[in-house]
Amino acid sequence: MSTQWEGVFATVTTPFAEDEGLDLAALESQLSRLVDRGIGGIVVLGTLGEGESLTARERGAVVRCSVRAVDGRAPLLVAVSETTTRAACRFAVECERTGADGLLVLPSPLYASDERETRMHCRSVAAAVELPVLAGAGAPVDTAAAVLGEDLGDGDEHALQSALLGARGHLSALATVCPDETIERWRLAAARRFEEAAALHRRLEPLRRALAGPKAVQAVKLAQQLAGLGGETARAPRLPLPAAERERLARLVRDARAGLAAV
Repeated sequence: MSTQWEGVFATVTTPFAEDEGLDLAALESQLSRLVDRGIGGIVVLGTLGEGESLTARERGAVVRCSVRAVDGRAPLLVAVSETTTRAACRFAVECERTGADGLLVLPSPLYASDERETRMHCRSVAAAVELPVLAGAGAPVDTAAAVLGEDLGDGDEHALQSALLGARGHLSALATVCPDETIERWRLAAARRFEEAAALHRRLEPLRRALAGPKAVQAVKLAQQLAGLGGETARAPRLPLPAAERERLARLVRDARAGLAAV
């Protein structure tokens, strides 16, 4: 398959059943729905994917399910967030063998590495595979054989700036809640129709802000549930948001999903 790295890359959540067990059927449904709607790419096990809450066996199951669900219809990136560089390289090789199209390499979740250590970590993972590799926060791995580089912008907040600076796409948490709106925003921005793109961006921005912060996983999962696009369950110690936050988020989801009709 000739992979084209462009458009909106949805950073998806990992669905759980009510007993906090993996819900692979829900994951497959979520990914198939996003691809059917025209998403540019998928990122699994990222910051919103609760990868740190999964066992190694479960992470492998998520990757296999995702490869099967996407079925080559869009690029599939797997986030690599392991406590050691050796473990990260081992998981990267596993992802490559399973059929992932690229990797998003994140620093160790247990150690605050400095710049020198972070570069070593990312370069080591890139050297272990032949896949395209993107370092966390959009920083390219400059020693990889094939690199995404600056093709993908970092996040919904900078979607318009990414298009203005010539990026071919961007990572998006909002796409898991408002896929049609985020895809249309990028289409308008890439076509240099910035006034229309900005109008849609303004409608999405309050929801984006509400989905950020230390409880982003719970907020995004609740927003998905409110939009009929997923379930709310996260693994403890993450608990559901309190009533006031739930009511506010419901209002913001309604407003954001009305964005296409308003521009």
